[in-house]
Amino acid sequence: MASLTPSAHRRQAAAVMSYIEQHRTDLVGLLSELIQLRSVFPPGEYDAIAHRMADELRESGARVELITAPRAEIEPRGLAYPRPNVVAAVEGSGDGPVLLVGTHMDVVAAGERSEWTHDPFGGVVENGRVWGRGACDAKNAMAAQVFAARALMDAGVHMRGTLLLIASVDDEGRFDRLKWPGMTYLAERGLREHGFPLPDMVINGEASGLASICGSFKGRLIMEIPVIGETAHAATTYGINAIHNAVKLVVALQRIQLKSHPLQGDETLNICAIRGAADRYGDIPPVCDVGVEIRVVPPYGTDRILREINGAIARLAAEDPAFQTGEFTIFSNRQPIEFDPASPLVTAIRASAALVGVNASFAGILGTGELQAFVARGIPGVTYGGGFIGRVHKPNEYIEVDELVRQTQIYALTALALCGEHAEGV
Repeated sequence: MASLTPSAHRRQAAAVMSYIEQHRTDLVGLLSELIQLRSVFPPGEYDAIAHRMADELRESGARVELITAPRAEIEPRGLAYPRPNVVAAVEGSGDGPVLLVGTHMDVVAAGERSEWTHDPFGGVVENGRVWGRGACDAKNAMAAQVFAARALMDAGVHMRGTLLLIASVDDEGRFDRLKWPGMTYLAERGLREHGFPLPDMVINGEASGLASICGSFKGRLIMEIPVIGETAHAATTYGINAIHNAVKLVVALQRIQLKSHPLQGDETLNICAIRGAADRYGDIPPVCDVGVEIRVVPPYGTDRILREINGAIARLAAEDPAFQTGEFTIFSNRQPIEFDPASPLVTAIRASAALVGVNASFAGILGTGELQAFVARGIPGVTYGGGFIGRVHKPNEYIEVDELVRQTQIYALTALALCGEHAEGV
């Protein structure tokens, strides 16, 4: 098939932007309604929102399926079955790349209602903003998927490649074993088993700010260290107090030298839990678990931090023979990663953002999130979406309507650039 002329390509891009601008009220309305469909994890009640997304994407002309991991692999994780991921494809002729724009359907709990100006599940539209839990983490990206697909269809774009759209479950599961039924399962086998291709590149539709194309990711280590003591009557000197030794460990961990990175910023090490207690207050506690969350930067990775932790424990044991730890429990171990800032995906997003007046640049972010399952398979991706991380997981979450419109336009224009018919000289 002959390539488009540059002027024809520009007309398609203009038509895509115009469609989304003309349908901004419908776009905002869909986001508002998605916020009203509660999908808090835990427990993750997905039936209503998954079927709504499936219906919306079918109306957009996409092939859609609800795909859940097997019951036998979900229930041993303490999760209810089914857990339906929404997968849609706007399919092209097959000789172009597969671009995935994905995000998650679940949200965190709203917390105290008194801290919210608006009903957290009301989807209130006021003063140019959409308010509510999930407004920018990440139901905005769900609404943007729908209207990006509709804009491409309305503009009559011939797709050489495939635009893959996913609304997944369980991103807010925190630990990897709880996240598994979502994007990880789809990447491992769910897509292929249901006749969908693996992507060649991925946009994770999370809050980055539209000026930041985040393709440089910190690594993550979440772990629990049991500090072992010896119980005895609390009024005697015979026992070894595990809580006292856990405090020594916390001090030692806080002395570990942390590194920095020009895009990702400083590494972080946070003590997230200290859990220890005797059966009664009259006894010395025999075990105290220390929970740690660490973010690391390249080129060092999590191996360096583990060596530092083991070194700190060895020094404490050398100073005090009664100091002892048990086997670590590692809930998540992800290495830092950086993709090429001049890659076709980053270049297409940057050019698409410029068309709607956004000067976007390559940036770093705290972790891979929903991208992890794909980057682990060598598939490049970025986190990119409206809203900012400072608004999420807290009261009064919102997104600007103008942000939402531009986010949707950029997703559609990026798909046009990467998966649409090539323009001569473009």
